[in-house]
Amino acid sequence: EVEKMNHIEAFLYGGKAQEVLQENRPESFIEIKRSPQHMQHEVIFAVKPNEVGLEELRLMVDDISSPSSTRYQQWLTYSTVGDLVSNHESTKNVTFWLETTYSYCSENNEKEVASVDWKSTHGDYIKASASICHWEKLFKT
Repeated sequence: EVEKMNHIEAFLYGGKAQEVLQENRPESFIEIKRSPQHMQHEVIFAVKPNEVGLEELRLMVDDISSPSSTRYQQWLTYSTVGDLVSNHESTKNVTFWLETTYSYCSENNEKEVASVDWKSTHGDYIKASASICHWEKLFKT
């Protein structure tokens, strides 16, 4: 479980989400006031692709793009590409982290966890919702 959390922490820029968010803030962004802590907010997580599958995909694309190849123009389906680059282990770890990492944000001081609302077909995107208070505690912002 500690290994899973280390993976997630690395995903969240080593627990420095606030610094990263500040560095990448568009110049046009203006903070008027803080949002209410109880307000629900959606966050979309992008799961890093499987590196081995990504390299295999690169080789396949080179092959089907080369006129001298016997596989020339034998295009890959969405499903085939997704199966190659899906990172099921990381998708599972991020989902586990979202569904089990809790904070105390409610007025009744009850545990709160994020709700995983949606996953893309191949698990490369995960949409979750929670209160702003919960996200701030998870991202240490």
